[in-house]
Amino acid sequence: VEGVCGWFGRSGGHLAQVLAQPQELPLRQFFASHGFREIAELHYLQASARSVGPLPLPHGFHWALYSPATHALFARAITASYQDSLDCPAMGGLRDVEDVIAGHRASGEFDPRFWFVLMDPAEEPCGVLLLTRVPRNDLAELVYLGLSPNARGRGLGDLLMRQAFWAVGQMRLGRLTLAVDSKNAPALHLYYRHGMSHAGSKTAMMRDLRGAAAPA
Repeated sequence: VEGVCGWFGRSGGHLAQVLAQPQELPLRQFFASHGFREIAELHYLQASARSVGPLPLPHGFHWALYSPATHALFARAITASYQDSLDCPAMGGLRDVEDVIAGHRASGEFDPRFWFVLMDPAEEPCGVLLLTRVPRNDLAELVYLGLSPNARGRGLGDLLMRQAFWAVGQMRLGRLTLAVDSKNAPALHLYYRHGMSHAGSKTAMMRDLRGAAAPA
């Protein structure tokens, strides 16, 4: 573990992550002894794809798709959605938004047609939805869903979930999967409301490899 963390730290890596089964206490204690701290218990949810037609949007709202020209817009939408978020709050400050976007792009088979920002009538980003194909599988992964603080509690999360199922249909895949912080009750309620069911859990642990945290 020290060799791997040291090599990546010296090579410019920022963070190392481990996913362990919650019941694997000796394994979790072992990684804790090597500087990993528990970030969250993740619940993995899945649902079968269902047919969803083109979705009407509230008056004045529209979707923006990802492209080099909209990269900064996506960065702004993701950053706004992190404000007072209950999704893995222990991650706050560990990554800058460019690291976040790079990590999301590296999850599965990136396709910009299935990265969405929801724009409000004032042309401000109020929600973000990122999906990807899982390689060699009949799965689409909902990599990230988030709302800016002023967009919460207005039913827009349901709109993003309906868009997610519409996108899975466009991908011609059979199932949708995601991971969510077990303490994020509003997100869990949203996902269960849209037919997601529990498929497993893992404890996420992380170690900062920058500066003094990286072994010599």
